[in-house]
Amino acid sequence: LSGVEATLRRVTVQNSTSEFSAAVRAVGSTVNVVDSSIVNNSGTGAAIDLVQSPGRFETSTISGNAGIGIRTFTSNELGDPAGELLLSSVTVANNAGGGVFHSFAGGVLQATYQNSLLADNGGAGNFGATVGSFDTLNLQSLGNNLLDDTPAGAAAHAAGPNDQRDTDPLLGPLQDNGGPTPTHALL
Repeated sequence: LSGVEATLRRVTVQNSTSEFSAAVRAVGSTVNVVDSSIVNNSGTGAAIDLVQSPGRFETSTISGNAGIGIRTFTSNELGDPAGELLLSSVTVANNAGGGVFHSFAGGVLQATYQNSLLADNGGAGNFGATVGSFDTLNLQSLGNNLLDDTPAGAAAHAAGPNDQRDTDPLLGPLQDNGGPTPTHALL
């Protein structure tokens, strides 16, 4: 996607592969993912790669991807150096490269999340960034989130109301649980 606004609604993107992004790559676009699953994609990059692109994810699952679940990139050289990422009622789990990862060449990412679950992500963990870029990553919990760790170091941020940290979510397998797309049930 380049220079557009795109909405993925009630879709499953799975089993795709690419060198940079396995499922969705957006450059200078706005990406909305609603009631969807981005799962079991392979590739060396991210399942969802947002380059200078705001991303809004609602009631969706990003899971089982070989790379990073969601990667954001901001740059002063590419125009607007500010990025935005919103996760609302989202599960980001079991991604081998990490959950949410921010890369930068200048710029700031404002990431907020609420009613979401981040767990069992490898590599960079639930939240990560390129070396030296954490000062450009503003994380804010709006509450009611479940994380299997406590963000530490430069990724540390205050817990929101009713957040549960360092809690094993006891996720079931990714499968059809009666909704429009595959999800993880809580056991």
